[in-house]
Amino acid sequence: MELADCMSELAGLLRFFIEIRNYSYVDRISNALTYDPVEIAVKDALRHIRSLYDASFKDASGLSAVKIDGKSKILPKIPSEECVKAVLEAIREDISVARRLAVLALSYG
Repeated sequence: MELADCMSELAGLLRFFIEIRNYSYVDRISNALTYDPVEIAVKDALRHIRSLYDASFKDASGLSAVKIDGKSKILPKIPSEECVKAVLEAIREDISVARRLAVLALSYG
């Protein structure tokens, strides 16, 4: 898979947290000056989404959803291991990729 596609997958995951007004992951990624805080933020976001999947239900369309503030929210696709590795490696090589990831997440998908 191309890096741009992988960036879109990971941005989609982060976009879910933005939609539920949890900006912490994208803020930590966009403000990072080194690789380590980005890796930790991505790990935390992946852990959080997996926890939400554990508590999810199937909505009328058969998609996994959770109730947040009394509203059903469809859960995003969890990015593949291949994509997470590719994005993290790109960020390790050039920290500005992390800011681009954050910008993608903040844009409309």
